[in-house]
Amino acid sequence: MTWVTFKENQNDLDKYWKYYDSLCRFLKKEVDLYVFNEKGNLVTSRNINLKSRFLAGKLWNSLGASYEERTELARKSKKQFKSFLGNEFKLRDFLDNRNRLIPIIVNTKVGYIYWMNFPENNKKGIIMIFWDSPDFSIRLNSIIKRYASKFDDGFIRSLSGESKSFSENNEKSQKEKNSNYEKIFLKSALMNLKEGIVDSKGLVWRCFKYENLWLAAGLKSNVTKIDRLYWFFIFFIGFLGISIIIIYFWVLHLHNHYIPIKAKLISLFLIAVFTPVIGFTFLSYQYVSDMYDNLCTQVKNDGRNMLIDIDRELGASGNVFREDFRKIVKDYQSYDEDANIRKAFSESLAKHDLAIIERRRATDASLISQITNYVVFEGMTAVSDPFSKCCIDANLNTNLSDSLDPVLSKALKSPECALAIFWERPDNVQDFIFGSAEFYLYWCFAKSQKYGDEYFFILRMTDSVLREHLRERVLKCKTNPKEREYKIVVCNDKNGEWFPDNSLEAKLKTVTSE
Repeated sequence: MTWVTFKENQNDLDKYWKYYDSLCRFLKKEVDLYVFNEKGNLVTSRNINLKSRFLAGKLWNSLGASYEERTELARKSKKQFKSFLGNEFKLRDFLDNRNRLIPIIVNTKVGYIYWMNFPENNKKGIIMIFWDSPDFSIRLNSIIKRYASKFDDGFIRSLSGESKSFSENNEKSQKEKNSNYEKIFLKSALMNLKEGIVDSKGLVWRCFKYENLWLAAGLKSNVTKIDRLYWFFIFFIGFLGISIIIIYFWVLHLHNHYIPIKAKLISLFLIAVFTPVIGFTFLSYQYVSDMYDNLCTQVKNDGRNMLIDIDRELGASGNVFREDFRKIVKDYQSYDEDANIRKAFSESLAKHDLAIIERRRATDASLISQITNYVVFEGMTAVSDPFSKCCIDANLNTNLSDSLDPVLSKALKSPECALAIFWERPDNVQDFIFGSAEFYLYWCFAKSQKYGDEYFFILRMTDSVLREHLRERVLKCKTNPKEREYKIVVCNDKNGEWFPDNSLEAKLKTVTSE
């Protein structure tokens, strides 16, 4: 909403400052708002107190900077950014999350940072920093206000038993609703939460438990009406048949009652028509119902099998990328002599694929050369050095790890840490999680004329590599005869990205929430 208001009032910033002031009074929390003009200059009024105009300007300039400039900024301003936005802040997360809230922790308070710019002019836009999360009640009321109009009914129920409706009504109506809400809540608590509940009014309810609250919303459904119409038709046909039989025997009982031959013919004709109609109607309903169930079962089974196949392929992704890592090692040996290789490595670093590449002497683990992507990761040498020594010791029977701190060495070699599997498997791609980031780890030995036995240690970002591999796998479904009948779309839980495209995003969000 702040961004929309900015676009509407970008030529009249005085109105925007009034909006910002009302926002701060509404949230009752400290919020910094940095506004940048077409030239990328900060134009936030001097009357507004901000934590650091200088560091916010640096952050904004990093958006349009080259990879080399970002790397230099990350190296020089790392401590400043962390003192400003907390130790959890990472420049990579900031750069990759346009138009999304990025969590930050400053002075033990959980806040958020948000930025957005104009596609036609990247220098113009805003940065918002919430230094403390708004109260839960404010966020809850905002959600209700935003989504209440999209549902026909809804309520929030606390564990203490208090219920609050999405819409306010008179006291009598509210009491009736509270009774209905209690029934829906009890059914939801006893049933599987993924199952929908249909009430007597034909509303389909879904409930969701968040912390100590239950949120429920209902939408009108035609399922109940269709079922009622079907059974009404069945009962009408049955009643009509029974009535005809009763009338028939009643007429037989009246011996003196004369029925014209035309009436008998018409009656026989109606019986001959209605009897198969009733049978075919019932069989058609059952056939459609069975076909629907069979179709759902088939789609679930086929979909499950396809997802299992994709998961199996991605689970063995280390084998898929092994040749890529071997090529990196081979190219890195010619890094100093070949400008094209240096350019390729620079492009890979700019895409955040590579986090670190180290080249060491295998005899003493001394560092020959190193490339570090500071935008993605920093301070990795403190980890890679002891790790490399353990790898070399395990494979060349050296004792380089004896020089490590005894406590660190004991921790690394302890069976409880389960780290031995990493340095006992050279030339293998392994998953490696460091902090909140996930990497592919690869290390191996190679020979060179200058240094003899060499040791290589490589970390590559999992997200970017795996995303591309997954994208290729999803596009491959279009050519597979069995899979092309289905549309497979993948959503990234971290950033909400849909691929291969987001054309069905709105519909898929509805489906995935059911």
